[in-house]
Order: sequence, then C-alpha cells, then structure tokens
Amino acid sequence: MNSYFKTHEEISHLFQIAFEDLNRNGYDTAAAFFKDAFRHDPYRLEAHYKLAIYFASIKDVHRFRNHFFRCWNIDVAYKERIATDEVVVNALGDASIAEVIAAKDEPGLLMEKDFIAIDPAGYDVILKFRPTHKNEIKRIYHSLDYKIANWFIIDQSDSLTPFAEYLNSEEDYDFDKIDYFTLSSNRKYMEGTPEGLFAALQQISPYIEDVRFLTTSEWDEYMEEVVIEGGKIHIYLHSLGLDSYDEQLKCFQGVVDSYPEDSMLWSWLYIQCQDMVEVALANDWLDKAAESLDRAFAVSKSDDPRLLYLKGKLVLGRGDINAAIICFKEAVAKNYRVFEIYRDLGELLLFNTDEYRESAALFSAALEIRKNIPIRLKRALAYYKTGEIEKANIDIECYIPNIETYNNSMLVYGGWLFSNAGFSIPANMFFEAALGKNRLFEEYLTEKLNGSATPDDPFYIRLLTENTHLKLRAYIGLMLNAASPASERKYEMEALVIAEKDAELLFNIGVWFRDKKKVEEEEKYYDLSIAQDPHFIKSLNNKSIIRLRNGDYETVLKLAEQMEAADPNYPGTCITKGNAHYHLKDYENALIAYEKHIVLMPASELGYFGVGFTYVHMRQDEKAIPYLLKAIEIAPEGAQVNEIYSNLACCYNNTGRLEEGIAAAETSIAINPRFYHPYYMLACIYAKQDHLDDALKMVQQALSLDASQRDLILYETDLLKLNLKDRI
Repeated sequence: MNSYFKTHEEISHLFQIAFEDLNRNGYDTAAAFFKDAFRHDPYRLEAHYKLAIYFASIKDVHRFRNHFFRCWNIDVAYKERIATDEVVVNALGDASIAEVIAAKDEPGLLMEKDFIAIDPAGYDVILKFRPTHKNEIKRIYHSLDYKIANWFIIDQSDSLTPFAEYLNSEEDYDFDKIDYFTLSSNRKYMEGTPEGLFAALQQISPYIEDVRFLTTSEWDEYMEEVVIEGGKIHIYLHSLGLDSYDEQLKCFQGVVDSYPEDSMLWSWLYIQCQDMVEVALANDWLDKAAESLDRAFAVSKSDDPRLLYLKGKLVLGRGDINAAIICFKEAVAKNYRVFEIYRDLGELLLFNTDEYRESAALFSAALEIRKNIPIRLKRALAYYKTGEIEKANIDIECYIPNIETYNNSMLVYGGWLFSNAGFSIPANMFFEAALGKNRLFEEYLTEKLNGSATPDDPFYIRLLTENTHLKLRAYIGLMLNAASPASERKYEMEALVIAEKDAELLFNIGVWFRDKKKVEEEEKYYDLSIAQDPHFIKSLNNKSIIRLRNGDYETVLKLAEQMEAADPNYPGTCITKGNAHYHLKDYENALIAYEKHIVLMPASELGYFGVGFTYVHMRQDEKAIPYLLKAIEIAPEGAQVNEIYSNLACCYNNTGRLEEGIAAAETSIAINPRFYHPYYMLACIYAKQDHLDDALKMVQQALSLDASQRDLILYETDLLKLNLKDRI
C-alpha cells in the first residue's frame, strides 16, 4: 500500500485528537481534524455514532440526520440505538426523531458508482472467493439487502444476473461453481448507499483474495481507494474538490506524479482524460476535445490504439473524412478490438469510398464482438454493393423481424438507405414491411386513444401523427422505386390519400421529388400544397426557385408577393425578389431586396453577396468590394464562397488591384477548380500584365469548363490584344 495509508492505531489516534478538540472547542474548530480522520476511515461506525449523539445534543438536526443515516446504513441496529438514546430523545423529542426517521424512506438520488481495478483493460473489479470459504460467502450474500446485493454481479451460464432477478427465480445459485463477484461500472444509478456497500465489502473481505480498486461517484468531491489485504479492508479518500472536472483531473495529476509507478492511479487518470474527449465530441466542443486529447496523449505511457480512434473521431468532427479513415485503420491495425471502431470505420468506408468488401468485413468483426441488429442493415448494403445478394438477404431477413411495430421508422430508414443507393428491390422490401408494422402500430394507438379518459390525449395524438408521416414516407419510397407506371400511380394515390388536405405533407412530397431530381413532379406537389394553403410559404419559396431557374421572372415576382402577404419578414422572399429583379436588370430594386435580407439575417452571407454581385454588374466595384469581403467573412464552410472570391477578383481587376485579383481568383480555384469564372478573371489580369501566353491558357481552361461563355470571352475588352477570334 502507498504511504498515505495509515495503520489502525494511527487512524484511531487521529479520531482521538478530533474528539478531544470537539470536547474542548466545539465542532467548527474540530471539523478539520475530523475531515483528516475520515479520509482514512470514512465509514468508522463508532465515530459517526458519537457525532450523531453530539449534534443531537446541540440540536443541529441536519448534521444529526447525516451521521444517524450513516450509522443506520452501516448497521441497521443503530437505528433503534440512536433513536432511543436518552441524549437524543431529551434534545430533539419524539416528534422530531419520527420526522427524521420518516425522511430516511423518502425517494432520493440513486447511487452511482464507477469501479476500476489495476488492470486497465478490464476495468471491472473481480472479487475472487477463497476456495475454502464459499459457504461463508453464500451466507453473507443471502443476508444482504437486495439494494446492496444488486452490486455484486454473479457470472453464471454466460449471463450477468443481479440479486433482484435471483430473488424472483426458482433456482438457487450453486456457489460451488461460482468463483467470484463482479463490481461493474456498467451498472449505474442503483438503489442503495455507499455505507451499505462498504459494510457488505467489510463482511466478505475475510473470505476473498487480495484486491485493490478505485471507486468514484459523480456527486462526491473525493475518490475512494479500496485495498482488501489479508482479509482486512482499508480505504483512503483522495480529495478531488468540487471545482470543474478539469480542475479535479489536475488535482489528481499531483497524486499520480507523487506515485509514478502506481499503475492503477495512472490508469484512472488516463481513462478520465479519454472520457473527457468523448464528452466534448458528443457536445460538438471540438476545441475542448482537442485539448483533452492532447492531455490524454501526454498522460499515455504506451502506443494506445484508442487514442488513434479518438483522434479519428475528432478529425471527423471537423469534416476531414479521409484523415478519420486513416486514424481508424491505424487503430484497427494495432488490434484495437472494440465494437465502435469496427462499426464507425465500416460506415465511413461504406458511405464515402468504394471499399465495400472491407466495409462488410469490418461489420462482421463488429458483430463478433457484439450482437447488433442495425449493423446487419449496413452490412446488407455493403453486400449489395459487392454483388453478394444471398448474404445481403440473410441480413435483411434477420433485420426486419427484429424491428418492433412502434419502431417502424427503422424500416422506413432501411428502405431509403437502399433506395438512395439505387437498389429498388430491397428498398421496396423494407417499405412494404414498414407499412405492415405501421398499420399494427396505428391500430394499437387508436385502441389506446379510444380507451383513454382523454380522447385527445396529446401523447397518443403525437405518436399517431408521427406514424402517419412514416406511412407517407414509405409510400413515397414505393412510388419512386415502382417497377411499372401502374404501380407508381397506385402508390402515388395512396400517398395523396394521406396528404390530400395537408399542405405540409404535400410540400414534403415535393421535397422528396426534388431530392430525386424529378422537377416536374416536384413542382406539381408544391402547387397542390399551395392550393391547400395559398400562404404556405415553404412551397411558395421552393416553387419560386424552380421558376427562377426556368427564367420565368415575372412569375417569381408574383410568388414573392404571395410570400410577403404570408410573412412580410420571411428572409427567403428577399433573395427571391432580389434574384428576379437582378435577372430583369432592375438593379435598384434588386439592391433594396438584398439589403432587406441583410437587416433580417445579418449573420447570413446571402444578402451581402447579392448586394456585392449586383454592384459588380453595375460596374460599381468599389461599392461591391466591402460587401463581398463581408460575405466571405461570415459564409459557412461549403457555401458558394468560390463564386464570391471570383467576383471579388473581378472587382480587383476593374480597379487595378491586380495582385489582389490574382490571389482572389486562385483562392476561388482552390475551393472549386471546376468553375470557369476565376480562370476568365485570371486571363483578364494576365493580359493586362502582358503575360499573354498565360492569359491564353486561362481562356482555354475557362472554355473547357463552360463552352457557352465563348462570346462573352471573345468580346471582352481586357482580352482584345490576344486576338482570340481565330484562336478559340
């Protein structure tokens, strides 16, 4: 044991000092001595008993109750002993004591404990029985209150059975075939008390082999280190403080640094650092996750593949899929056999690469570690992509029956997963199965509503509405994957029956057709939606986008009027009007519309780009530049930033700031090398600089990307010296 553990005699001396100071000066002065003593023996029954009597004598009910409950939790006999003590009765009275006892039975917070043993690969604490003492273990186990016994997991016949299940079973455990209990960190928020758990450990400690472990609780300001050695239990409380979790880890780092050879203390700190990364990633705190990952790497003593996995999750959170794949593959190569890494890498390869066979193999490895029905769905898709249809169908036939009726959304999801991948036959299998379970769930919910005291019960109404939307999605999937026009019409009619009077649902059908790039059908459903509600602004907006693409600018402006009537401050109306006015060369009204968008949505780049783009075409470049720069500053990643940079290059070219123009055009190309305009701008700038060969190359590159721009480039005044008429 480490040097911070003290002998029984030394601990008794600490308590003696504390009680002597209590008798002389009162508790406020003695509190520091008690804190130190309890760090070495937090469950010393006699000390809690004496303090309960003391606090009763000075009528401090709160502190009396705290120590009374601790005694009661350790040994139930102390309930009667303290409640009938002459000092307690005279000081508090029977009524007050009865209130305290009643409060003990009130429901409170469940106990949460994390356990970690020396072996960081296992985490769980194994309490191995001494072979000659199994009868004593059995006797103690059966004497425990079930709330405490639930913590001692028995591993028998490949199943983890808690005590509560044992009580309801007809079979007795054969302790001759049981060699240990497990204290598992996977079973949190249990009933019971820390004192009761300690008392149970104290009872069994003479009959188990030596063991050492740590236990923590999210509500405590300390961590318990427990050592059972030679049949005796020793406990020491490591102070963590009540500050942030970061501060607690820094505090415990000092303990680890003082005992660098102690693998258990190091393991706990290392695992907490990794958990901090997971928590930060789950909350999308990427900078915090990076900081925690750096700390984990600093604490690490070995080439741990889990850190590679966490690094992969971090770079994936930042959008770098290729880097994430590399990290995950490195973790797998180091034999990191954990379900999540195989699952995550399998999904990345399935949806972002053509490594489908490897993806299927990774899903298979994950299933060897843990049975998981959703993984079978992903593996089935991987098999379809490799042409292994029989294997895929086995997974599908396993997946569908295991989905409950209330969870038919998983079947709809499966249908769209295969539909979007281009496999209509399995997609329709999922959609048909979803409709079957959807009907059963609808019948169940309707029956519940009819039998409910409140026929309009909002809970069941919400579930029915969600179920109806799922049914619609299934019919849309069947319609889009229909094998014949007759089938397509049949499913469309079913969808219309559901959505006929619902503008929102009709709009959703239009959106699904948009995603399938079926523009005619898309617009038809927007029209149906608008017919149900002439002010349904989402349908009006999406229809205006279609009309804008078709050059029907007058219709766009009429739709914009309807949108303004529905909501004068809907930002989409501003962009719709601005774009229509721009194409009609009504630049002044275009500017008014875009400027209004800036007022309504100052954090969006669209209004700024609209104003800047319009000023570019009005040849008012100096006015355009600040708007374009602001659009670049606030534009999210993946937005049309390349076009903004290219227009900025145009402004710089027109105002003689040629080097800035080159930089802006090159930035646009770096973002999207398939857009013709920045090459066109570079040609103009190079021609002004008399780099005519380079200018000609840029012209050729621009036309290779968009040949329809030939006349624009041919008559561009900046390029006249190239004599392009006979060269392009």
